[in-house]
Amino acid sequence: MPKYRLTKIGLPKNFRWPSAPAMALAGLLMLFLFSFSACHTAAGRPALYGADSGQWQSGPNEAKVAEYFKRAAANEAALIALLQAMPKGGDLHNHPSGTIDAELVLQTAIDRNLFFDRAAKTFVEAPPGGNSSGYYTAEQMQLSGDSSTLLRSEILNAISMREAGSNIDRIESRHDRFFAFWQRVGAAYPDQENIYRSLFRRAVADRVSYLELMDDVTAEEVGKIDEVLAEVLAEFSAAGLPWKLAVNFITTVNRNQPPEKFQRSLEKAVSAQYEVGRRVVATTILSPEDSYISQRDFGAQMEAIDALYKQYAAKYPDEPPKMTMHAGELTLDYATYESMFNRISASLEKGHAARIDHGSSIAWDLHTYDILRIMREGNIGVTICPASSADVLNLAGNRHPFALYRAAGVRIALGTDDMGIERTSFTGEFVRAVQAFGLKYADLKSLAYTSIDMAMISDGEKASLRACLNASFAAYEAEIAAVVAEFGW
Repeated sequence: MPKYRLTKIGLPKNFRWPSAPAMALAGLLMLFLFSFSACHTAAGRPALYGADSGQWQSGPNEAKVAEYFKRAAANEAALIALLQAMPKGGDLHNHPSGTIDAELVLQTAIDRNLFFDRAAKTFVEAPPGGNSSGYYTAEQMQLSGDSSTLLRSEILNAISMREAGSNIDRIESRHDRFFAFWQRVGAAYPDQENIYRSLFRRAVADRVSYLELMDDVTAEEVGKIDEVLAEVLAEFSAAGLPWKLAVNFITTVNRNQPPEKFQRSLEKAVSAQYEVGRRVVATTILSPEDSYISQRDFGAQMEAIDALYKQYAAKYPDEPPKMTMHAGELTLDYATYESMFNRISASLEKGHAARIDHGSSIAWDLHTYDILRIMREGNIGVTICPASSADVLNLAGNRHPFALYRAAGVRIALGTDDMGIERTSFTGEFVRAVQAFGLKYADLKSLAYTSIDMAMISDGEKASLRACLNASFAAYEAEIAAVVAEFGW
């Protein structure tokens, strides 16, 4: 990232707020300067969206698809049908552990003859003391009839966002249910092959050409995952839907663990970038940012990342480690105001983030405009996941900072986050983006190309993926133009 420095990242112990009149005057001055800067630089920057941005060359059918898109956007079914076949570039924000459908978890529980603890809402191998009162058995989980439908709904609702926030479920918040998933799945967690087979099928169906998957994989596991990928691609090719899909990995560090464990996890995750056949392209810090340890240790964790980054950068000056940061996945509903003062700015300066994931609390950071400027000028993009932002943090439409990032010229890519828990897809994320942010066809096309630009891979690999994306869009637009002509749409 560029050599910028964000001053006063944390508040010093002797910090004192200025007087109310001084703060008001400073706020008006900052607003004036930001408005002037935005107006002054807009004419000097290339367009962010559309063919004139230089991201792609318009084909003969692009205008026809763009025109039909305006009509399709008025009906969700028509929009889904149009966007499902659209090439989407890369999904850079994807947790394989969260892509699992609740139905796959339930089937795994049945196959393993597990019990479902109704009180704890989790799967276990056997009830304590052998008393199965308050538990569903594997036999009960697979019965048919009205009573089993309610049983099935109870389980599926507990391990996904199914009906979350409805009148049926007022006991827990959507935020709490979402983050409880991993604990509740328990002994019913599917094996790696089944997780990845489902993930790759969904990616190909959604016309994704590149994946960066957040998973701590070994070289042996990568080989097995590649075999699953080859099988899925062959499956689709045999069905008349040939596709290419490239896959890399991002190692993870759980921020909600004691300092010594965090340090060991961090060292292991970063070192993997120089091992595992170079298929690990970055490291990310994740886990709820509003939990106790992540709040208490944030500053110390950033210092630890800074120190290790500098160590590796000195050892590999031409190839320093790459960091992405889950940063600012916070709102006042679940975090204190002060905890959002420097969540993103510190992740850039101390965390050396080459990409920000979520970035939801950008407006609450004390350095909002500095952050936007650094991200724009340093080509540091942000991945935005509309479904989880809306369902977990209640950030949708004009509550979400998408428009703020976009207006500032920050690169944006959409991601799926945990699409199994969210019961969505990459197509669904694009549909939500259209509905929530009023995007046009050129905007979606730009998001697809930008996702390749934001990938943690070499320029040569990006060029290859762009070439494939060009060909895919040409074929897609020709197909849609023909459909529109056939049906008279």
